[in-house]
Formats: sequence, C-alpha cells, structure tokens
Amino acid sequence: QPAIMSYFELSAEERRTIGMKDNLVRFAIGIEETEDILADLAQALASVPLGE
Repeated sequence: QPAIMSYFELSAEERRTIGMKDNLVRFAIGIEETEDILADLAQALASVPLGE
C-alpha cells in the first residue's frame, strides 16, 4: 500500500488530513509504448471484482 509504505512516517490521521487514503493506488510506468501500458492497465482493472 503506497500510502503506508511511502508515507510511513505519517500517522493515519496525518494522512487523512492531507487527503491520502489508505486505498491509494500508485502507478509506476516506464517508457513502454502507450498502447501497451493502456492494454496492461485495462487487463488489470478487468480482473478487479466490482465493489472492491
């Protein structure tokens, strides 16, 4: 979880104060072709159950 791992020095209350939720998703992408990145993202999102 990026909110916890990258901002471990902040308490849960401090993260909430700055608007950072614990369910934050972080995208780290490189220099791949745009179409490849979009296809990978679409595939990943398609596997997420609705309501999660």
